[in-house]
Amino acid sequence: MINMVEELKALVSIKSEVRIKEDIIIRLNYDKAASAVADLAERAGLDVTVEEVKTDNGDVIPSIIATIPGGEETLALVSHYDVVPASGPWIVDGKKIDPYSPLLIDGKLYGRGAADDKSAIVATISALSELSITGAKLRYKPYVVVTGDEEVGGIGIRSLLDSGYRWDKAVIVDAGADYLTIGASGVVHAWLRVKGRAGHAGYPHLADNPVEKLARLIAELTRTYKPIRYSKLSKLSSPPNSPVPRLW
Repeated sequence: MINMVEELKALVSIKSEVRIKEDIIIRLNYDKAASAVADLAERAGLDVTVEEVKTDNGDVIPSIIATIPGGEETLALVSHYDVVPASGPWIVDGKKIDPYSPLLIDGKLYGRGAADDKSAIVATISALSELSITGAKLRYKPYVVVTGDEEVGGIGIRSLLDSGYRWDKAVIVDAGADYLTIGASGVVHAWLRVKGRAGHAGYPHLADNPVEKLARLIAELTRTYKPIRYSKLSKLSSPPNSPVPRLW
């Protein structure tokens, strides 16, 4: 049986950070984190496959796919081992802790990646192990899918899809048990160039201030975007205290 707390401590102690510096993605300890995940899944009795994709700058992003026998339809339980950078020490209950030296306080484990998303890795592997041990009859054939680069664009999961991997259903295990969502906010990156005409403070009427134009543009985007966003709602009722009646 898996000791989930100790296994989570071991994963959190691996500094599998990813950051972007001057448009360059810097990845740390992906190989170590992926190896630890694969080892855990194998010790848990799962059938394990490791896939790798090489990035343009030569980095290798491993992905782990682990499964047990089940039904005909497939279900992917997706999580990730990469984490955003952490600077320490953290102050928790008046105690200084290193983000990569996880500490258990009052039943909660504190450390970088303990929640996002290494707890999901340990939980899903443990769940499949328990199901396998008990011989449960499953409606789906479950797959634990653990990738890298989730925090910076999702190259890991995308590479699996590009390689032909497909599942009938998928759950992104990346939040507390109190939350169930059917989508996530997207991001659009763009550069805006606003031109004007330089002038002198003594003759402002002869200048064309691009900052004023940009301010009007931002105000217009804010005014027009919100109604569009609120119009894109699903048929599912929102949970209590939601700002909209139905889920986005």
